[in-house]
Amino acid sequence: MSTNVTTLSLHTRLSRGALAYRFELVALAGIVLMIVAFLALGRVSPGELVSVWFMPFLGIVAATVAMSTPAGGGIVFFPTLVLLGVAPVNAVAFSVATQTFGMGIFGTYNWSRKAPDAILKPAVALVVLGGWIGVVLALFVFPLTSARAVRLLFSTFGFCLALYIIWSARKDLHTNQSPFRLQGWMIPILFLIGVAGGLLTGYIGVGIDVLIFVALTWLYRSHVQHATVTSIVIMGLTSILPFVVALFLFGTLPLALWLMVLPGVLFGARIGPWLNTRLGSERVMLFFSILLILEFCMTFTKLVVLY
Repeated sequence: MSTNVTTLSLHTRLSRGALAYRFELVALAGIVLMIVAFLALGRVSPGELVSVWFMPFLGIVAATVAMSTPAGGGIVFFPTLVLLGVAPVNAVAFSVATQTFGMGIFGTYNWSRKAPDAILKPAVALVVLGGWIGVVLALFVFPLTSARAVRLLFSTFGFCLALYIIWSARKDLHTNQSPFRLQGWMIPILFLIGVAGGLLTGYIGVGIDVLIFVALTWLYRSHVQHATVTSIVIMGLTSILPFVVALFLFGTLPLALWLMVLPGVLFGARIGPWLNTRLGSERVMLFFSILLILEFCMTFTKLVVLY
């Protein structure tokens, strides 16, 4: 009898565990099928995938930061890939492709299940529409072709983000409690923020998430969690357009790196909201701001002082 009870209990726990992680299991199966499809089409080789075996670990780190802060995964991916010798244009394509899945699918699903009221849907619609227009302008109308300019723009943006993180920590944004209600005067402002953020996203793979976070916390006095979650959703949806362009039109997406990072992004998207709750986004952002300042100093020294 006790053996049967133990077996039943184990089966129940396994069933509950499978149900709790049903989305992750389905997503992982989809990633595996996608890898198999690219292998079958000859777009990547087994050797290329094996040579970048470390990418899932990078995906965990980047997705955890992206799910815990208003900074997208590209704020981690871009400098890391450039350090590995990847061209800036390919690093940008990698960032938006990964964020499409990490923030647009995995992160949005996890936060919609954990805190659905934190997604400010009217702001999402307006900013993403402006963001797609900005992306089109950046990629087709006013392209930035200089790799040096792209790196300087990214480093400068990261430095400004770090300064804002430090300033906002002193201001204690958690005191913001104003409910978000879309009013007529907000519409053009949110749309223009989207356009500016889309330009940045098209150029350096990040930007729109940070701009809307700043606007929501500083201009509209929204709660920091609502601003963070909304910025995650906006970044993920905005990244869809440059991802499609990079994959099907420009051919700039480094497929082996991208395919291998996705399992880590999936796992990081799961623990990101937990980390946000346990540690608090301010602690994560303050630590990351130090890394951004260091990255800016190294890039500025290398590209400007020593150029």
